[in-house]
Amino acid sequence: MKTLMIPFVILFTRTLTSAQTFPFDLWHQGKVITVNKDTIKGLVKYDRENFLQIKHDEKTEIYNSSKVISFEIRDLSYKQDRQFFSLPYSTRGEYKTPFFFELISSGKLTVLSREMVETKTASSSHISYPPKIYRSLVEKYFLLKENGDIDAFRGKKKDWNELFSLRSNEVRNYAKQHKLDFSKKYQLKQIIDYYNLLESK
Repeated sequence: MKTLMIPFVILFTRTLTSAQTFPFDLWHQGKVITVNKDTIKGLVKYDRENFLQIKHDEKTEIYNSSKVISFEIRDLSYKQDRQFFSLPYSTRGEYKTPFFFELISSGKLTVLSREMVETKTASSSHISYPPKIYRSLVEKYFLLKENGDIDAFRGKKKDWNELFSLRSNEVRNYAKQHKLDFSKKYQLKQIIDYYNLLESK
């Protein structure tokens, strides 16, 4: 039985990793600020957990989130400048450890996000081998409170409108006027930025 399982696991893994390329699979021009206040510029590649790599001065260095304050990248796949911070967070209400969060918007409402990958096996009436595995990128949103706590947030359109409270009609009209989609991260960023602008006046 063990002999049969090993090639299956390898094949399954190959099928999974040969799928779509995501932003964290790529190198991006950017910079890293370390806890020692050093600023390092070069090519940056991050993972979705606690590590990043940076190529500079003909060498590659690896940093975990506890050694980094923040990093920025120019993401050509999104055509966006993206900023990440290393912030303490507990996934199960236990001891907090540093995780990388992308800053979506800051102000009255400070919103963070983390990328997650969902995997699905293609449903079919025919049995195929190897199985077809599909990966999709999913954004998980978080709210950063004034006391530094980070709360997971479902991030549905209805939930955002509840957060916008008395400004919800203004924000909805703005989103409609500019044809902005709440389900698309950087269009959502424009919506939240507009809300924060209203609250800052």
